[in-house]
Amino acid sequence: MAGIGWGTGFVAARWLVNGRGVSPAVLVLWRFVFAAPFLWAGLAALAVRGRAARLPGARDVPALLGLSLAGTVVMANSGFAATYFTTSANVILVFNANAVFIALIAFLLGERVAGGQWFGILAGLAGVGIIGFAGGSGPGAFSAGSHLAGAGLAALGGLSWAVYSVAGRSVVARCGGLAVTAWCVTAGALMQVPVVLLLAPGSHEGLGAEGWWALFYLGLYPTALSFFCWFAALKFTDVSSLGPTQYVGTVVGVILGWALLGEEIAAAHFVGGALILLGIHFAVRGGGRRADKEGEIQEQ
Repeated sequence: MAGIGWGTGFVAARWLVNGRGVSPAVLVLWRFVFAAPFLWAGLAALAVRGRAARLPGARDVPALLGLSLAGTVVMANSGFAATYFTTSANVILVFNANAVFIALIAFLLGERVAGGQWFGILAGLAGVGIIGFAGGSGPGAFSAGSHLAGAGLAALGGLSWAVYSVAGRSVVARCGGLAVTAWCVTAGALMQVPVVLLLAPGSHEGLGAEGWWALFYLGLYPTALSFFCWFAALKFTDVSSLGPTQYVGTVVGVILGWALLGEEIAAAHFVGGALILLGIHFAVRGGGRRADKEGEIQEQ
């Protein structure tokens, strides 16, 4: 369920941005505003069952603020802005290369990266490049330059999520994954207010009932419910086994983009997507032991 929710989120975002003329900044704000109460309700439900989250201490505050900026504000704004320039299929495929970016960041931080993982990093980046230079997209086709800009923004979003994943290990170990998500989404909503006031004042006009329901959906399923399901699933399996399930959402998102938005599924999507998946496979090989440990931590 988590992977499917994340996949549908970019389809809904592209419909709102291109079909309704909603600013990506507004999407980010209301996604967080609608998601936060559900995330806190999930934590309250866990507390009732005797699994209360540990409150962050003073040393956790700077880390949470940094994670809120990188892993929620920059990530969400980049990902949703990308749907203005290219198809949701392109955004989903490029964004989900974040596992490749995680391996690259780990190397830059001094962790050992094996030869097979380097192959995975290069294959994944090649896949991102192929999709970035992909051609038309059906009705309202984007230009080649627009596709490239969209792929770049989607890559920035995936990179931001990779930074969040790597930099957040210690605070997740202390407070638990779902609690960190709730704090970051709440802080992210507050950080997003001045962004909307600066970049998109008055952009709520013309949303209509359907637009507001789509915004509510973005907060409820692709954000709150998906993260809750993800961390709940970690009670039954480790993150190295669970991780690949998110790519079910990639397939669902590409199909929905084709069925609902008239997006073209071109040869570049198959080639680039295959390279990204191949890259992810090799990039995470050898990291299973560390991933298992992180999975055990995030169950807390």
